[in-house]
Amino acid sequence: MKIKFVCICSFFAFFFVLMSCMRESELIYPRLDLEVRVVDENGEKLSGAWVNIFVNKGAYNDYLRFNPEGKPGKIQDRLLPGIYAAETNQEGVVLIQEIELTSGVSVLLGKDYQFSPNPIYLRAEAMRVHNSDTIYLTNDADSLLFGQLSGSGTRLSEQITLTVRP
Repeated sequence: MKIKFVCICSFFAFFFVLMSCMRESELIYPRLDLEVRVVDENGEKLSGAWVNIFVNKGAYNDYLRFNPEGKPGKIQDRLLPGIYAAETNQEGVVLIQEIELTSGVSVLLGKDYQFSPNPIYLRAEAMRVHNSDTIYLTNDADSLLFGQLSGSGTRLSEQITLTVRP
């Protein structure tokens, strides 16, 4: 009887040790470092333009209703999780780092994740002042698509040019 009890206790101890070693993989969402260049329809770089990035289509559409004319910097009134914004430098470039791609489809295969992020949506906003007229410039709807990513915590780096028009 003692031997049976010891065997059963040993089995359960081994089982709990084994289960603690088989920790399930945790999905760490991919992160994107995005360099955006903003130019006008003539290809001239635009400093002081705002680049707004939305990780979901709903937030992008809400912002378009909030700021249909494309006034630069108005995004500051609407910064929420999943929305990133920054102003371009003298070269017409902005680098936005650590964009967390949290929406998409993930599948656990063994101990590894396959993740297909949803696209992100980009809106650039600039303005021109000529005499007393202010003209707002925005890009047509732009999105950045991603393929299927393997692993957890993937780091991406992309460059894109957005052309703005009246």
